Amino acid sequence: MDTSIPLQNQSSRASTPRASGRLVQSALDEVCSIIYSQRFVDVPAALDHLHQLNAAHLLMLHTTGIIDETAARALAAELLAIRESGSSSIPMDASKEDVYFNFEAHLIARVGELVGGKLHTARSRNEMMATAERLAARESLLQLIDTMLGMLDTLLEQAQRHASTVMPGYTHLQPAQPMTYGFYLHALASAFLRDIDRLMACYPRVNQCPMGGGAFAGVTFPIDRQATAKLLGFDLVMNNTLDAIASRDFSLEILAALHIFSLTSSRVAQDYYIWGSQEFGFFDFPDSIASTSSIMPQKKNPVVLEYLKGRAGHAMGALFNASAAIKGSGFSHAGDANRESLTGFKACVKECVDAAQLLRLIFEHAAPKAVFMRQRAEENFCCVTDVADLLVRDAGLSFRQAHHVVGQVVRKAIERGLTATGITSDMVMQAGLEVLGHPLIIKGSSLEEALNPDNCVRARPQGGPDPDTTRASIASLQQRTHQLKQETIAWACKLDKANSAAEHRLRQLASV
Repeated sequence: MDTSIPLQNQSSRASTPRASGRLVQSALDEVCSIIYSQRFVDVPAALDHLHQLNAAHLLMLHTTGIIDETAARALAAELLAIRESGSSSIPMDASKEDVYFNFEAHLIARVGELVGGKLHTARSRNEMMATAERLAARESLLQLIDTMLGMLDTLLEQAQRHASTVMPGYTHLQPAQPMTYGFYLHALASAFLRDIDRLMACYPRVNQCPMGGGAFAGVTFPIDRQATAKLLGFDLVMNNTLDAIASRDFSLEILAALHIFSLTSSRVAQDYYIWGSQEFGFFDFPDSIASTSSIMPQKKNPVVLEYLKGRAGHAMGALFNASAAIKGSGFSHAGDANRESLTGFKACVKECVDAAQLLRLIFEHAAPKAVFMRQRAEENFCCVTDVADLLVRDAGLSFRQAHHVVGQVVRKAIERGLTATGITSDMVMQAGLEVLGHPLIIKGSSLEEALNPDNCVRARPQGGPDPDTTRASIASLQQRTHQLKQETIAWACKLDKANSAAEHRLRQLASV
């Protein structure tokens, strides 16, 4: 959705005054169209954050007596009037550089420079930009965490449902050992929960207030930084004003967490991509999440999975782009460090919110072919590790000896065109003779039990695919997920309360 506001025509810029007595020439059209125009991509969101900053700053200026009562009341009334008239009421001219200078020009046009110019007392665009980016980042964090927790709910529900659904597990894309679909989903839930934990760990570092930092060295007026921070819902004030203005590591930290999330998302999509192919045939997907071909009538393409894999690359690239943009800048305010480094942040957040929603669809709608998956686990030799363990326990072999014997059995079975269900105790006896020089005697019933994939998964309760263990672990993760939801709800409520309080005080000031 295009959330930009139409900019003035270039021809009208020739006489546009700059926001500084130092600059007398109007910005060239190329500078406006290439550089400044990019600062107007989402004007409504920028104005919303600007209103929050203006309200908190004005209330602080009034409380501390930095500006007089009459000017404070007039400014409060104008801020409310401009907000209520909507973002489209404010003319946007790229030659004025950004949304803030256009807003300030609009405010001054309404109340005059003597009053309108007082709002910028004791502050700089540098601190405003740093603060607005943190306002946006914490909103993004809450949206990301909420969406990912919703995805995790669906994932854990399916994991509980399929804790006993046996399927082959793979290493190197070759049959390895039996597992359950629920066990696989439980593993994914553990990984995604770490992604959520990483994002939640970012929040306290994001929710720190740069206001009062000025250009970078603070301001000379007797401001109350704590009061401003409280009005904006921040937990802390950033103590060092240079750090407050220069640091953008909070965004890199979020992008790093999303980079890892995107990696996992793409790997998960690849698993379903393979398992859903006709050659594997482990899963069916409904038509509602598939696409077709313009020429091949039989095609049912996994469009959601392909989108997830492809788009993961976009999200992962955001971290590199931001790091590359900031790496050459000094530790202060500069366009490459403080504007260009965050160019892809919002798009990356959207990619990952979308990915979490699509993953939820996959987990909800992927239909495992339980009978066929168990049959494959029974036939494709993924249970033979348990035969080696049986020889260790019942025949007194070292594991390496047992490994060689069972490897010989598997090779002979494949040469004869047998599946794992065709392995007999006679074959094990003969392999022992050939490998060890003496026959191995094991009960046919014991061999049959070892080759049963249901027994294989039940034999691994210590973090393995045993259904009872898996269900208990899933329940623990569900409880943890509920706790995280409550924590994020508390964060969101605190922000809403601070915003409401600031708005109430602004209206009180305007009505005095």
